[in-house]
Formats: sequence, structure tokens, C-alpha cells
Amino acid sequence: TGRAKPRQLLSSLQLFAVGQSEGEQSAANPYHALGLNAGSPGACGAWDWVLDVRSPGEHAEDHLQGTNVLSVPVLDDAQRTLVGTEYTRGSRHWARMQGASMISTRIGAILSDVLAERTSEGDRLLVYCWRGGLRSRALATVLSHVGFKVELLEGGYRAYRRAVAAFLEKSLPAFRFVVVSGPTGSGKGRVLAALAAQGGQVLDLEELAMHRGSTFGAMEEAQPRQKFFESKLTAALAPMAPERPIFVESESRRVGACHLPEGLAEGMAAGERVELAVPLAERVRWIRECYSHFETKAFQPQLIAAIDKLTPLLGRLRTDAWRALVEDGRWEQLVEELLVGHYDPAYAKARRRLGTAEEGMRADIHSLQDPAAVTAAAAAMLRQHDPVAVS
Repeated sequence: TGRAKPRQLLSSLQLFAVGQSEGEQSAANPYHALGLNAGSPGACGAWDWVLDVRSPGEHAEDHLQGTNVLSVPVLDDAQRTLVGTEYTRGSRHWARMQGASMISTRIGAILSDVLAERTSEGDRLLVYCWRGGLRSRALATVLSHVGFKVELLEGGYRAYRRAVAAFLEKSLPAFRFVVVSGPTGSGKGRVLAALAAQGGQVLDLEELAMHRGSTFGAMEEAQPRQKFFESKLTAALAPMAPERPIFVESESRRVGACHLPEGLAEGMAAGERVELAVPLAERVRWIRECYSHFETKAFQPQLIAAIDKLTPLLGRLRTDAWRALVEDGRWEQLVEELLVGHYDPAYAKARRRLGTAEEGMRADIHSLQDPAAVTAAAAAMLRQHDPVAVS
């Protein structure tokens, strides 16, 4: 009923192929339309290298996913702005001349500094720019004449972005989610890893968003921008089988600065739940292990700032007491008080509000340090929710 199948997302995206022998090419146009099913947005394994020729700023905002994706800008951000401004002002011939000159200079550097050591003759390359125009065609033309099998993404990044948006809108309802819940410090991430190791389908939102989803959850690496997060999310989900459940950690509609797509948030809200039960002392130990950097002098100002953000909610008296615990290095007491005084009541309130307090399977884990205990809990979850993984 209008839902796109997750594994057929790019079948509608046409690509131009270049690099055929002269007998195969049209005299008027060396490019010919090629319908290619790449599997999914970001599934770049069909090519040896994927070359994003857009400016560094465009690449940083979002790009196709894969370890074989290279940023090889033929114009930097300032050059792109200059050429674009002149073009819109009406100086189109001057803009084209300047753009071609800049691109020609940059192509030489791409060949010698980037591709010479990474590529071999006959490698299959996908090249794309913003909309499949001058920037990608200029580099593709040169590459096709030096022995590469080159393809251009018709419509460029804009077409790719439309495919991602269509997937997130139409395909997400086809998936079924099992939400792994539990109070802060229950080791949900470790359980997800154990599920994946045993063949379960796992969506790790905190890894994709580069954030642990709490006031103290910022990671050392910056969070991806929203479009980049959605690309990563799509690349992770698209290969998964809709007929099997996907295990995902319980999250709010926002993980740090990244917002969950509406369809994902709704799917998680409707999903079955597994509640992790871990002793308080073990949760304290686990949090100290995961956030050990906060116990160093370098990160204590960041920790204090995070505590201060709780003042409007909990009052100055309590947050001042926690600041004192930081200054005294009383880490175990600090973590326990944060759990008992803030996180656990907030979690219980959220469960009551969502009506999930009595729902779902319970998985008891006596120690997150014991791999056997975590593995056993994950195995029990798979037996109940995804027998295919253990068959």
C-alpha cells in the first residue's frame, strides 16, 4: 500500500555510466542512462570508490555512507560561493569560465594526491555532486579517459537525499521493533552488542547519533548533523529484514541534538519491550566505567556544567551538594545520588506516562562485568522475540 521495500531504494535512481569504449558511446553524448540497483542509500559496496566532489561544507552536512566514500572537492566552500554568486547575478559566462578554471586546477591535485595511491586501473568509481551537473561531470570525464569505469549519480546528492527521505517516510512502518528498556546504567548498549553477536538485528541509535542520550551523554566526537544522522540511520536499517524484529534501545524522540524520524519514534512506541533489571550497585559501577573521563580534572568543568543544567528542575540546594561531591572526588556517592535522586524517578514517571510500567519481558542481569550473564540475557530475548536468530 505505497510502502517502499527497504532493499530496493535506489532502483529508481538512474545513474549515468561513462568510460565505455568509443564504439559504445554516443558521438553526441558520451554518457548513457543506466538503471542500477545499488541496494540502498549509502550501500556503496557496488563501487571501489565513491567520490563526493561537493565542497567540504556540503560533505560535512551529509553524504553517501560507506568506508569507500572520499571527499574530493573540485571547488572549496569559498570558490563555490563566489561562482554561485556571480552566476545568480547574471554573469553566467564569467562564472562558468572561473568555475572551469578552478575545477581544472583541482582535478590535477585529486589525481596525483588522492587517487594515485588508492586506486588501480579498471576500478569502478561513482562520482556525484549536488545535482549531477558540471562539477561531477568534469571529474568523471577525465577519470573515464585514464582507465576507470566511472558512473555519475543522476540528480546527484539531491536525488540521494530524496531516496533517504522516501525511505524514512514509507519504509519505516514495515519494521517491527523490540525496545530494550531499563533505568540509567542498566547496560542497554552492552546487551545490544550481545544481541548482535548472536545474530539479532540491532539498531544502535546512540552510536549513530554519537550521544548517550542524557545530560551527561555527549561523546568526544561531535554529533552528526540531522541529515547526516538520517543517512546513517537509513544505511543501518535498509539491509535489515522487515519480517524479523529489530532490537533498539529505549530513547526519547531526541538523542542529543538528533531527532528521531516520526516513523521510527512511532514504531518504537508501538513495539514490544524488554525491561533490564540490574542491581543499583552494579549500575553505579557500570556508569563510572562508561563515564570515567568525568573523574579526571580535564573533564570536571564539563561535568559541573552538566550538573548545573539540572538546577531549574531539582533546585540549587541539591545541585550544589553534587558539585561538592565532584570537588571532593566522591564519585560513587555522586553517581548513586544522581540515579536515586534524578534518573530513576524520571524513568519511573516516563513509564507511567507511556503506560509501559507493567509491560513486556523482564531480563535480570546480576553483573554487567560477567559476559556469560549478558550473553544469557540476550539469548533469552532472542528465543522469545526472534527465534530465527537462534535456529
